[in-house]
Amino acid sequence: MLLRLLTLPVSVPIKGSLWVIDQILKAAEAELGQGAVQEDIAAARAAYDRGEIDDDELARRIDPLLDELLVRRAFDTGED
Repeated sequence: MLLRLLTLPVSVPIKGSLWVIDQILKAAEAELGQGAVQEDIAAARAAYDRGEIDDDELARRIDPLLDELLVRRAFDTGED
């Protein structure tokens, strides 16, 4: 207990800094994940525009991506 009290002035700022770093990493991962899904949607749309896939295939590719994007945005609470 005494050691904990003696190291408190050092340990609290370190724990706070680690928490901030963790929050930044979580935000970056969420943003990168959304970007990847958006890129996959854009790639499917480009393939459709080039005539490589038809309407049904476009829907088959995009539907799960849109679902994933909506789920990611729903869980992105914006907590800072």
